[in-house]
Amino acid sequence: MRWFFLTCLFVLAGMPALADTGWVSITDPTKTFSVAMPKAPTFSSEERGVKYTVDMGSAGYVVMDHDFSDKSLASTSEVLDSAVKGASSEFTSVISDKNVTVDGHEGRDVTGLDKNGIEVEDQIFFFNNHLYQFITARAQTGPVADTSRFTASARFLR
Repeated sequence: MRWFFLTCLFVLAGMPALADTGWVSITDPTKTFSVAMPKAPTFSSEERGVKYTVDMGSAGYVVMDHDFSDKSLASTSEVLDSAVKGASSEFTSVISDKNVTVDGHEGRDVTGLDKNGIEVEDQIFFFNNHLYQFITARAQTGPVADTSRFTASARFLR
């Protein structure tokens, strides 16, 4: 019985190491959103905002925050329609386009194939004059990337 207990203890002690896949949670400096990424992202400033990027070879993960505070924009639905149209223009075929809601914020989730056969999913949200995009890109061949973990982890904190 003692051996059984010790064996269980060693197995359970090893579980966190198995569960630790290297994914990290990031929260933007304004504490507007958080998301899990497979490793610490690179950060870059863009003309209208910021971008967080992780390249895993067979998959890519991007979060973009575009600031339109200095612009008078149309309604949320018109901005989302325009953003989806822009994203879809990069696709050779659209796989899906659906409405989504995350933490009370309505958005769109559009998925398609680009000219290289890469599957791209773009979750797009617009509120407080910011356009937020959670984008994954994964090859259709090779190891299957866990891109759903990224999109499922996206949260708006305010």
